[in-house]
Amino acid sequence: MLQAGYPPFGLANVSYVGISSFLILSGLYNSAISVANDVRVRQSIKNSAINESKLLGSIGTAEMQQEISKGHSSFFLSTQGAVFLPTPLNGSILPLHNCTPESSDP
Repeated sequence: MLQAGYPPFGLANVSYVGISSFLILSGLYNSAISVANDVRVRQSIKNSAINESKLLGSIGTAEMQQEISKGHSSFFLSTQGAVFLPTPLNGSILPLHNCTPESSDP
């Protein structure tokens, strides 16, 4: 909480800090008690939280798909006109005895 107010109203601002803190905390306490006593309110809060998480999940999925499509479109635009041909392998297969290191026994 910012306690440094506009200078002409400094004393008035500071004098309301205590009562405003008390009212906020008593409101939170009374809300917690009413939620604890009413099953329907708890179910409503739980369902709301589940629906909000589904909404955030779908927003995240849509954003991820948009970023992927944006990356693919920039790749396709940068490689437009380029021809990708498979290149044959021109290496030969060496026998196994030529590939293994020789060990010298003392």
